[in-house]
Amino acid sequence: MLQIKNNEVPDIGQHIFKQIDHNVKWSLIPSTTLHETLHDHYSAGIDPVLPILKKSGDMVKVLRLALLKNDKMVGRVSDRQSYFIKTIRQSIKSGEFEIPISGKILGVDGKNLTHKHLAVTLDTVFANSKIKLVSKRNFEFNLNLKINARL
Repeated sequence: MLQIKNNEVPDIGQHIFKQIDHNVKWSLIPSTTLHETLHDHYSAGIDPVLPILKKSGDMVKVLRLALLKNDKMVGRVSDRQSYFIKTIRQSIKSGEFEIPISGKILGVDGKNLTHKHLAVTLDTVFANSKIKLVSKRNFEFNLNLKINARL
């Protein structure tokens, strides 16, 4: 990826950094600095996450978030799930989150909608989480997620 040549982007490394930084600032993915990733790797009960990058023509973009366990990628999560992972890991003071709502729930007939779902965007003002261990034996947790947002 670092060998990509693009006249509009003279330094592809800086472009990748700015793409990741933009996604972190808009609360799309959690921050994944080397320090944070190593901290998560060596901490008990926390598995690291890293952004998945995709080469698209002569550009690079952040695609999704990879879940790691024992130094291997074991899964990937959607944008929606990435938002919740970031909220669980740290408090959020800004960001956006889109929720698709079906016309049936809103009481709108499908004939009056151009799409089956209406996209509602929540602009996060503040979000935080609390995790409590419920059972050591069953490794069960209770997660309380509080999001104050505006439509």
